[in-house]
Amino acid sequence: MKESSFFNVLLKRYHENKLAHAFLLETNDSKRCYEEVLLLIKNLCCPHTYEEQCKQECNICTLIDKDNLPSLVTINPDGQWIKKDQILNMMDKFSTKPVFTKFNIYIINNAERFNSSSANTLLKFLEEPEDNILGFFI
Repeated sequence: MKESSFFNVLLKRYHENKLAHAFLLETNDSKRCYEEVLLLIKNLCCPHTYEEQCKQECNICTLIDKDNLPSLVTINPDGQWIKKDQILNMMDKFSTKPVFTKFNIYIINNAERFNSSSANTLLKFLEEPEDNILGFFI
């Protein structure tokens, strides 16, 4: 996959220790954007020098590919909306430091689908960011 300019900018910011704690990504192709975010996460978390096909039997990249990395949460709308319970579950999961990676990371797909209750819950979480949490809103 060819890396996008946003990918390169975020990777550069990470190496400069200037990475923000949350990103809003507006796109016409949410599936491709999600795949690029996962690629960025692999680059940030891989203990080896990440390559497109991580050949070093990398447990982190394998866990990301299998959607099984404990410090990575993906939230999709539950029915028509993203619900408050989904946000509370994520916040509870992130109350501890990550074990395998530097960051606890969340990706919220269809971020325009918050109801007022879930949006207010998430707002408090965003207003008081912790150093080890990184979020992406698609």
